[in-house]
Amino acid sequence: MRSLSLSDIDFFKVPDIGTNAPHYGCDQDWFSTEIQQRSGCGPTTITNILWYTGAKHPELNLNRSPAGKADLIEFMEDVWQFVTPSKRGIPTTDLLSEPTLKYARANKLHLSRAVLGVSPEKATRPPWGKIISYLEKALTNDYPIAFLNLCNGEEAKLDEWHWVTLVALQYDATNATATVIDNGKLKQSDLSLWYHTTTLGGGFVYFPTSPTV
Repeated sequence: MRSLSLSDIDFFKVPDIGTNAPHYGCDQDWFSTEIQQRSGCGPTTITNILWYTGAKHPELNLNRSPAGKADLIEFMEDVWQFVTPSKRGIPTTDLLSEPTLKYARANKLHLSRAVLGVSPEKATRPPWGKIISYLEKALTNDYPIAFLNLCNGEEAKLDEWHWVTLVALQYDATNATATVIDNGKLKQSDLSLWYHTTTLGGGFVYFPTSPTV
């Protein structure tokens, strides 16, 4: 079994939560309105990704360094103005990635995107090996991955119709366990089981600072 991860997962620990348990990344419950709290997984995930990428890839030119929860909430609200869910949330990779690139252009950030969709029909899904190669490339280059699950299939450890931040992978030729950040917690899920049993699919997006990555 091989392991890959971001270079510094502990970077996501938020220092001023007021609890002894570590809190990883942003939490959609931090949004100020009920509709944001219900549907804000996409902008929350993008805030995680921009926060990490800006720190680990200075060429992004993020020009902001959130120091704690209050700064991250402000960042989330800024992202929400571009990455805004509809009544159905953000149910495709394009609906997440295109507004993120608009945010990047508006803020003069050097950002591109790498997208891999997983269709509802098994016959038209990318081969398993292509998914692994895609995730390897992202993590090897220290880019967090936005992971969309529209249907759990037989994997009960995921929330459906939901975006999370994928930060690590344990895998071999046929199986993979993903570590994701979801509402302040590190969680593990059987990615291969999801891939083989989801009935609605989902997908992955990461945002390199160079179009060649």
